[in-house]
This record gives sequence, structure tokens and C-alpha cells, in this order.
Amino acid sequence: MTRHTFVLMPKQPQAPIPFGRELELLLEKKGISQAELAEKLGHPNQGLVSNVINQRRPPPLDDLMRWLDAIGVDDREKMRLYRLAMRAYAPKYVQGILETLDKCTTRVQLLLELLQAATGIDFRRSHDPNEQKKIDAFLRQQQAPGDSSTEQLNRLKTQLSELFGGTER
Repeated sequence: MTRHTFVLMPKQPQAPIPFGRELELLLEKKGISQAELAEKLGHPNQGLVSNVINQRRPPPLDDLMRWLDAIGVDDREKMRLYRLAMRAYAPKYVQGILETLDKCTTRVQLLLELLQAATGIDFRRSHDPNEQKKIDAFLRQQQAPGDSSTEQLNRLKTQLSELFGGTER
């Protein structure tokens, strides 16, 4: 009889999509057409909206918040979309750097999900006292037997805390 081992892999996070595509998806979700958005913004036709969606023109940063208000976007999503829109104005080499950072971020997110699946600990929540206790216990288990020094433990704890945005306790 053949024995099979299955490993559950978390869904790989996706890198951010261009602002125009995000805007198009948002309009679809809210049930607003390009023409309706243009009308709400006081534009005579949907040309500007269409050009932004099709990435023929960068989004108008000076008017972007008004666009997002017209669509009915909450404040948190507004900030995310504003940051995404700003990328269109970055020089090509900066856009390349941002794409590389997105890929790295995606890999770190995948690593965090794998760590969570393997240990049951959400390392992204290292600021949470309950998760911090789990992390401390996990790190103690990783310490070499008979090692009375906690230097290695503290170094690992600090590195995890810095990497995942927690604070050192």
C-alpha cells in the first residue's frame, strides 16, 4: 500500500494590481458605470475615467479623493488606493523597485502563513500579548538543550519583533 503525505499550502498572496484595474473593479462592485462616475464628478463625458481605467493616463491625484468619495469608498480603502495611484507618477526605476518590494512582501506574507500553519502562531500579531506568549514558548522550544543562556532566545525574539512590526517586551 502506498502512503501519501499531503501538505496544505496557504493561498499565495497577490501583488497589488494597477490603480486603473482597481478602480474598474471598485466601480463594478458598487454598480457604478464610468459615465455615472464622470457625471458625479461634473465631467462632460467618461473619457477621463476611461483613460485612467485603461492606464492611458495617470489618476488625477489632486482630485482623487473627490473621485473616491463619489464612489463611496471608506477612509482606509481611500488611503490604500491613494498610495496605489501615486505609483503611476513614480519614475520607471522607482516603479521597478516598488514591484520588487511587492514581490518580497508577497513572499514574506506566504512565509508568515506557512509559519502559522506549522506552529499555530500568528507571527504578524506579535504585539498581541496572547500571541507574544505563544511566540515566547515556541522560541524556548527552539533553544538548544542545556543552554542556560537566553541570548539566542532574545536575539530571535528581537529579530521576529522587528521583522513583523511588534515591539520588544
